[in-house]
Amino acid sequence: MDLVNHLEGRLLFAVPKKGRLNATALNLLEGADIQFRRENRLDIALVKNLPIALVFLPAADIPTFVGEGQCDLGITGFDQVAEHDARRRAIARDQAESGKSTPVEGAPAKGCEQVLDLDFGACKLQVQVPVKGKYRTPADLIGKNIGTSFVSLAAEYFAKLEAEADAANGEAPGAKPLRTKIIELSGSVEAACALGVADGIVDLVESGETMKAAGLEAIDTVISTKAILIKSKNPSNKTLVDLIASRIQGVISAQQYVLCQYNVERKNLDAVCKVTPGRRAATINALEEEGWVAVSSMVEKKRIATVMDELSKLGAEDILVVGILNTPKPDELSEELLNANTMSSPQPSPPTQRRSSSPPQQQEKESSLSRLVIAPLTFISFLLSLFLVDTYTTSSRRRDRGPRSRGSWLSALLWRQKPGSPY
Repeated sequence: MDLVNHLEGRLLFAVPKKGRLNATALNLLEGADIQFRRENRLDIALVKNLPIALVFLPAADIPTFVGEGQCDLGITGFDQVAEHDARRRAIARDQAESGKSTPVEGAPAKGCEQVLDLDFGACKLQVQVPVKGKYRTPADLIGKNIGTSFVSLAAEYFAKLEAEADAANGEAPGAKPLRTKIIELSGSVEAACALGVADGIVDLVESGETMKAAGLEAIDTVISTKAILIKSKNPSNKTLVDLIASRIQGVISAQQYVLCQYNVERKNLDAVCKVTPGRRAATINALEEEGWVAVSSMVEKKRIATVMDELSKLGAEDILVVGILNTPKPDELSEELLNANTMSSPQPSPPTQRRSSSPPQQQEKESSLSRLVIAPLTFISFLLSLFLVDTYTTSSRRRDRGPRSRGSWLSALLWRQKPGSPY
């Protein structure tokens, strides 16, 4: 299939094609019910259930494609967006200084905007130096060689350090050429110091194991970063952008929360609601047993063990914790709707028979109907079955032991003699 010719009318969604963000980003799309199949060696995949095309790009290029309006949405790291913005600022500054900047009236705004913090891929962009080296502070690296793949961010960082150092020395403020040399490296940045290419580096640190193995230590943090969802300032379909953002937000919220359900006496309701206040408010239903209520509330997953302990101390019983698959726009939905999206299927039955969350009037109506109609009919059917079985058995015995006779009308109805049969 010629995928390029099938992009007309589709919203373009840029996704990291590989690297540390790829697998988690794809799982997030699956949770948002964005259905697609990526063919081998193809960087474009058409979504089956929505007018969307996924474009697989290097994470560093996604802010450029989204910022220039070639893609409507994208998943990338905040560090990549910050680097893209720093590069745009540097270009605009150079053009302004050279007098080549000519704004065009009516031109569409360019750039990208952050929509959501996706809460994965957390790491830090840090200044690193050899552990056994002579550089101990970032200021010691002014005028030295710095290796990095984040050229624009590193340049801004050291430009600020140089301006602070000049101000401390009493020099007049103003634009000056950068004295620190920024060396662009596209990979294996941590090896630059050992190979003598750089005196220090600016690189991403996730766990710190690679940095320690290379004999480096961090002396400052430039920015902290996570994966984020970004959109163009001029998306082709704003409604669809909002829909996707809502679905992804629902998946993220579902990963952070669980649904806690329990029964408690009404006199303890105020105390337990302080422990489980919910996202907006707890859902409370009266039980058949007088003085008892059922409570449902969303609780942060990382707090659930402590919350269960506190609820038990306050007299809560029959505590259940249910996982949530999705909760789109949680701030605008009542928590009763979460039961339709929980992981436990079917839902657990009420823990005890003496407590029921059904309305008492409905239960009383059903009980009266059962006593007046259903129970007598069941009993009559049982007696009729016994009578028919007894009549059939008695008729069979008479035929086996005594002379043949026509018997009663009921026996003749139940037993018809076949031609040629001794019975």
